[in-house]
Amino acid sequence: MKVILLEDIKKLGKKFDVKELKEGYARNFLLPKGLIKIASDQALNELAKQKAVWEEKEKALIEQLKKSAEEIKKIKLEFSAKTGDKKELFGSISENEIKKALLEKGFSGVEIEIEKTIKSLGEHPVKINFGKGIEAEIKINVRSQP
Repeated sequence: MKVILLEDIKKLGKKFDVKELKEGYARNFLLPKGLIKIASDQALNELAKQKAVWEEKEKALIEQLKKSAEEIKKIKLEFSAKTGDKKELFGSISENEIKKALLEKGFSGVEIEIEKTIKSLGEHPVKINFGKGIEAEIKINVRSQP
């Protein structure tokens, strides 16, 4: 049975792919969940139009994410924290604190990627993931609180 995937399905294909599937699997499992559409001539024509619109939206989204990634590279976040005698932090700077600071600067919906929480003074690189394979790196400066 020839079908059109309406969503990305693991181990099967990506959205808008046309696949040949066993009839039982298609009718009993995928069709009731709304994951596929039977590939008739009319459905294939609709697919071509929808795919073009979707690709344009996807392209615009990726351009916007790239623009945001370039803008975020210009930002340098400053954090101050209490330190001990050996200049080590009593606490730490976590992903949530960085995310909150970025939200205040107008960047939402990003993922912060740090290996472990920041527990020392100085400058620390932090990777920001925007999704769709777009990443940027910013510098976090941690200084001692007076």
